[in-house]
Amino acid sequence: MLINKLKEQSEAIEKTVEKFKGIHNMIAKEKYIHGKTLAKIAGENHYSEQYIYNKHAEIKKILSYTES
Repeated sequence: MLINKLKEQSEAIEKTVEKFKGIHNMIAKEKYIHGKTLAKIAGENHYSEQYIYNKHAEIKKILSYTES
């Protein structure tokens, strides 16, 4: 069933996000679970956009290593 597959994917995303700590966890959760833009995350949390973009790049790098 499509619904079951989507639920499994959602749970997998949540488990992956929970592996991150601190700022990485917050960014991953806001971006991948709540669907916020990096600019919005920066504004809501009083960080510069560049700082959030850099931290998100670190997250993507970590994820690419774990998928390999």
